[in-house]
Amino acid sequence: MPAHSVELPRALKPLLGTVVAKRYVVDGFLGMGGMAVVFSGRHATLDRKVAIKFMRPEYSLNNDVSRRFDREARAASNFDHPNCIEVFDCGETNHGLKFIVMPLLEGVELGSVLGEPYPAPQVVWLGIQLLRGLEHAHGHGVVHRDLKPDNIFVTLDHERRELLKIVDFGIAKLLKKQVSDGLQTKVGAIVGTPAYMSPEQAMGTGIDARADLYSLGVILYHMLAGKAPFRAADPRGLLFQQVSMEAKPLPSEVPELVTRLVTALMAKERDDRPPSATAALGAFERVWRQLQDDKTPWIKICLLYTSPSPRDLS
Repeated sequence: MPAHSVELPRALKPLLGTVVAKRYVVDGFLGMGGMAVVFSGRHATLDRKVAIKFMRPEYSLNNDVSRRFDREARAASNFDHPNCIEVFDCGETNHGLKFIVMPLLEGVELGSVLGEPYPAPQVVWLGIQLLRGLEHAHGHGVVHRDLKPDNIFVTLDHERRELLKIVDFGIAKLLKKQVSDGLQTKVGAIVGTPAYMSPEQAMGTGIDARADLYSLGVILYHMLAGKAPFRAADPRGLLFQQVSMEAKPLPSEVPELVTRLVTALMAKERDDRPPSATAALGAFERVWRQLQDDKTPWIKICLLYTSPSPRDLS
């Protein structure tokens, strides 16, 4: 996980060098988000590198933020898939700071490497990885609800191939527990990021796993076109476009069979989208087999990588 230029708040500097939960040594500051601060660390006994995400102390008495933090831990705690971030520990410090422990990833956020069109075969291959991750999450009853480039981390697998991981399940919807856990979103409440949000999210109506498929379609469109399909000066304008406007056609050099995949994911009516991540994955894999001999050079996201081969789909 990359370091960020933002300065570590003074109130959190005492965490550096401490041992959390008697086993995690806090080594360094990585970055800060809206509700959390992330440090690098290591398991004191196993010497395993980890990332430790602490809830920001100013939110310790905010029940909504506290529940969102707990939700992330629960959402990802059962994941065991290379395309989803794992959470293998969580707890609370002696000073009341909640924390989540995850693997320490090395690489970049997808959002930091967008800006020029990616080759269609590369986009399809990366889409397959994300669909595999969504299939796993949805199979565990979890809808992400905030899938966007900044919540996709690009790292390398053991064969030095680029590996995408879906991260930050802080506003995930736990489908199997939405009645009993008190975390369900009320109708009319809008959560997510407007530029990548499904129409049903933008309208504040009930959502299901197909909302993540729409967000994935917007991400893949962005990669193919070099720019997001919907842009506006304010979030309200983006929400209007997500509900009421169709995206401009993808560039003519994008193969028609790839355009059809992305268009299906971005259907305004969710019943017009693939019924599940599994169904979409099958369609992407079929198209990949038709494109795998394309010799167009891929864009290097990480410094070292190897282009995939047909065996990668097995």
